[in-house]
Amino acid sequence: MMTAEQKKRCEENIKLVYFFANKYRNCALEYDDIVSLAQLGLCKAAISYDPTRGLAFSSFAGRCIYCEIFCEVRKRNVSSRKAVVLSLDAPLNCTADATFSDIVPDGAPPLHDALERIELSEDLLAHMVTLPERDRYILTEIFVGRKRQCDVAKQLGLTQAYVSRLRQNALAKLKNKLREEAFT
Repeated sequence: MMTAEQKKRCEENIKLVYFFANKYRNCALEYDDIVSLAQLGLCKAAISYDPTRGLAFSSFAGRCIYCEIFCEVRKRNVSSRKAVVLSLDAPLNCTADATFSDIVPDGAPPLHDALERIELSEDLLAHMVTLPERDRYILTEIFVGRKRQCDVAKQLGLTQAYVSRLRQNALAKLKNKLREEAFT
């Protein structure tokens, strides 16, 4: 239940809802859904706003509205991706006589490319041990466990944005270590 002060903040900043809704009008969501998400973000901002932190409510609310919209877009994009498994012996849709193996050139993809990827994976695993435990957990859950950043964030009690930042930093550390190894 919102207090009178929180309701007043929402009413005074309702233009933020339409500002963000118009800004993200061309994303994968219907305009009405974007407006609803923006309103939800504004209400969450009004409830969790702490004026003692020295941040203007409109700045705080804008970030909350953006995060609500962005998380929903990300959730819908992730759920719309489906893995496709192909067999080289499966018939092509265009003709029942031909298979994928008929159109794939001999020797493609080269075996040495696959072996290089396996070697790179082993190098990555060796360097993962050097990362802090939280970074290892985040990378493992996202890339091996195929979990969304917001789910990992909930497990760790962090925000999705912070988990995203930690993920990027951990990947940058791994990339640097692989570069250093390549040049030695």
